[in-house]
Amino acid sequence: MTEVDNSAAQGYPGYTQEAGSNTMDKVFLLSYQEAWTYFADNAARKCVPTGFAITRGANFYNGTNEDYLLDRSGCGWWWLRSPGIDTRYAMYVRYDGNRSSNRVDGTIIGLRPALWIDLNSL
Repeated sequence: MTEVDNSAAQGYPGYTQEAGSNTMDKVFLLSYQEAWTYFADNAARKCVPTGFAITRGANFYNGTNEDYLLDRSGCGWWWLRSPGIDTRYAMYVRYDGNRSSNRVDGTIIGLRPALWIDLNSL
């Protein structure tokens, strides 16, 4: 178990929504700040969804959508735990590695779970 920091400092500075309390978790979603720290550029933040995720509705760029003609990587969207632009929204990483915000009831955004492993305990 690790204490997951859900403070406002973990969110995007341009959004003013209150963050939640810290939690103790084994598996969690990255915050905006963590994603931008551990994956330092847009290319590193890109993530291709699994076939299973696609069959369950995860959206991805497949080379045919006119909005995404600049990126032909097959990358998808993935949720962050940070609050979005208002109380109904959370942040996510787009197919191109940039940030965005979407309603939390969106069903096309995938998950990219994170966890800490203590290599000294192995």
